[in-house]
Amino acid sequence: MEDSLHKWLDNPEKVHRWEQQKIRKYRTIMWVKEAVMTVKSSYVERNIFIVCEDTAVTRELAWQLSYQATHDSLTDLINRREFEERLNTMLKTCTESGGQHTLCYMDLDQFKIINDTSGHTAGDELLEQLGLLLQHQFRTRDTIVRLEGDEFGILMEHCPLY
Repeated sequence: MEDSLHKWLDNPEKVHRWEQQKIRKYRTIMWVKEAVMTVKSSYVERNIFIVCEDTAVTRELAWQLSYQATHDSLTDLINRREFEERLNTMLKTCTESGGQHTLCYMDLDQFKIINDTSGHTAGDELLEQLGLLLQHQFRTRDTIVRLEGDEFGILMEHCPLY
């Protein structure tokens, strides 16, 4: 806040805008966009005009959109697109610093039989449960992905085969 006000004081004729966190009465945090400008009301007198906008809803929606763009809606694992981004990043670290990573691929055999005999709801439940199981079996820094349908991948960072 102090830096923003100093910028405004250095150039009071300009409208200054910034976004920052504020702490509410009960220690919760809120994000606020502010615009500050000087308004002359008479020859000598100047008033400061401040407009504040609570951006919590906008930030939450942006976070939700970002999450939905990178995660599978059924399993909450990351999706193929995000997996490809992470894989490319890891490949760069391999070439630059010689790190070793391991990639596992898993395809559920005869998964179609479960959908055909028990229904898609049962198949979806199996995929959700498998996603949870995989998350609990690997390190938090490992990347577990639902590639598509009944295909999963695990990218284990800094984990050589031997």
